[in-house]
Amino acid sequence: MSKIVVTGCAGFIGSHLVEKLLLQGREVIGIDNFHPYYQPSIKQNNIELALQSSKFEFHELSILDKDKLVEVFDGAAIEQVVHLAALAGVRNSFDFPEEYFQINTIGTKNVFEAAISCGVKHFIFASSSSVYGEMQGEKAVEDSTPLNPISPYAQSKVEAEKLIETLQNQYHFDVNILRFFTVYGARQRPDMAFQKFKKKILSGETVELYGENMSRDFTPIEKIIEGIIAALDYKNGLEVFNLGSGKKVLVKSMILKIGKELGVEPKIKVVEQQKGDPSFTLASIKKAKKLLNY
Repeated sequence: MSKIVVTGCAGFIGSHLVEKLLLQGREVIGIDNFHPYYQPSIKQNNIELALQSSKFEFHELSILDKDKLVEVFDGAAIEQVVHLAALAGVRNSFDFPEEYFQINTIGTKNVFEAAISCGVKHFIFASSSSVYGEMQGEKAVEDSTPLNPISPYAQSKVEAEKLIETLQNQYHFDVNILRFFTVYGARQRPDMAFQKFKKKILSGETVELYGENMSRDFTPIEKIIEGIIAALDYKNGLEVFNLGSGKKVLVKSMILKIGKELGVEPKIKVVEQQKGDPSFTLASIKKAKKLLNY
């Protein structure tokens, strides 16, 4: 039976995807290197359930090790690859830009070239809403909104998209680039907003709000997984899709809602907007609705 490779399988999104695929009876090869950007133990816990399945094969390795990637891909009857592995964190990317380009751009090239060499014909790549940067229009539209990265992280994703486009033009395989918009839910990384706000609210600390009117297109993890699963059935050359909610929510109102759910009145202090953070994100999801039934 053909298999699906999921890189970054132990991360927030990857672990949810692996579990969904296993529930569908699919055979999955997972790749992760437990990068120490946040505690490796969190990622190890994320895949505990998957490791109990006979349909899950796990490899601990870095996507920078192309030879080992080829070893995993070679002869494994792999039908599709979902490439989620990346070094996340917009603000952290300003401190370690070279590592971000190595992992997110060169690592992506390694995964795709290893897969191509082994005859894989369909790829799904996890990009980010951050590629749009500070937008001038109301909603980000895949085929018309200019890419305007304002952080090394965002630029590394733009470069990865360009590499994929070049490879697709050369080898003519099917590829879906999925731009995720502010994903939240169970197993969210500890450095992400919901987790940080919750911790500060519970401890009575002041929550810093980077701009009174900052807003985000918040997308539940369940919808992101639905989008990825739908993309696995969509093969039509190179296509780019936004996966978001299509709704703009004030970050301040989100903080207040978290406080309400916790039964604690949040202390909020408005501070200067951080570099690398756009004032808002908002996805047009018309294309995903039409072609993926998202």
